[in-house]
Parts: sequence; structure tokens; C-alpha cells
Amino acid sequence: MGPSISIIREESNRNRSARELTSLPDDMLTEVLSLVASSSLVDLFNLELSCRDLYLASQEKYILQKVSMEKFPAIPWKHMSDKAYKFLKRCRENGNPEALYRQGVVEYFSSMKIDSGFDCLKLAYNMRHLEASYVLGIILLCRDGDSFQKGLDILKSLYKSTNTIKLRECRRTVSTLIRTMWIRNYINPSYKADCTNKSWIPKTIGWPSDEEIDLCCENCKCYEEVVFFCKMLRGESTIWNYLFY
Repeated sequence: MGPSISIIREESNRNRSARELTSLPDDMLTEVLSLVASSSLVDLFNLELSCRDLYLASQEKYILQKVSMEKFPAIPWKHMSDKAYKFLKRCRENGNPEALYRQGVVEYFSSMKIDSGFDCLKLAYNMRHLEASYVLGIILLCRDGDSFQKGLDILKSLYKSTNTIKLRECRRTVSTLIRTMWIRNYINPSYKADCTNKSWIPKTIGWPSDEEIDLCCENCKCYEEVVFFCKMLRGESTIWNYLFY
């Protein structure tokens, strides 16, 4: 028995759509494919299968940088086929910021590939990836000298440029990834920068309150952020109760 009429029509429509896309100017085609890649990995794969030209076009660096990581497991070696693993690796090699961020966190805190993990986070930070910037700032604040000041600058910049909702979501996303890993590399605050507001009374539990930024200095807020991140790494139960207020 041959294919049904509905299948034939579906295939015909897919081929027609592929022809229409490939007739677009190269820069417009790249932009369309990048939008598809950022919203639906399944749709991107379907386009690749529909036409050889679309497959080749979808391998461009710009498009691989935009691929959504939503369908990939947070830890890449879990429940992943060899084909998917190679695709994820290609995304990282082409500078996909989310893929670099995930790889950086896993390598730095779990796989003990500290230098390469740090490099991945730095690359994602340079591409303005929010969670990578947050984690990199925390890590640098657990180091000495110029690294400490750089971490301070990164977190202060995040506080100024990121609204409360996005910052809370950033913490949530980072903590969700952290909780899926076996933590082997624990970090601790290097030291505390001088407080510029002696009237501030620090809280004893929970993440530093977003509403308190006007009541304490930024140095203290950054320090408290690092303290509770480090406690989170150790899985201290009191942290989770106050994580997202």
C-alpha cells in the first residue's frame, strides 16, 4: 500500500515551503533560520530534513549561536543520543552562549575542569548571557586581587541593569542547574569589601533582598549574594526556603 493522500500533501507542502525559503536572499534566510532555531529545535531539524540547501544554511555559526537549549538536558551526558551530543558540541564550538554557560557550570563545579569551565563562562559572559555573568561574578568574588574587583564590578552592573523579576529568575535558573549536579568544587568568599553604609543590618537567612538595595551598600549586597550562593552549593536546606521571595 502506497502513502496516503494526506501524507503526500504534507510532503508537497513541506517541499513548497523549503523552495520558498531557499529563494530568500542569504541574509534574510539566515535571519529566518536563526529565529526558528531560537524558538523551536524541532522545527529547525524539520527544516534541515526538508532540503539539502536548508541543511547547509542551518550550519552557519550565527544560527548555531541562536539554537535554543530548552530541549536538551541540563547535564549533557544524561539521556542524550550520540547525534544530539555532537550537535550540542557543535553549538558550543560555534559560541552558543547558553551551551557555553551550562558547560562552564558543569566543568567548574562538578567535573573539576576548572580552567576550561571558567573559560566557557567567560565566553558566555562576553556574549551578555545573564546567568553566566552572575556565576562568573560570584566565582571572581571568591578570588583575590584584580579578580575580586572584577567580580564586584560584574555583580554591581547586574544589579543596576537587571530588574528584580529577571534577577530572581536568574537565581532560580542557576540553582536549578546546580541542584542537578554532583558538586565537587566548593568555593568560599575571598573577603568582604568595605561597607559604605554602617547603618545597614544584614539578614541572617535567605538571599539578599532585592528591596534592600537602597538600605545597604552595594559591597555588602554583593558579599551577601556570594555567601548564600556558596551555602547553596553545599545544599544547606535553609537556603531553599527563602530562595525566591
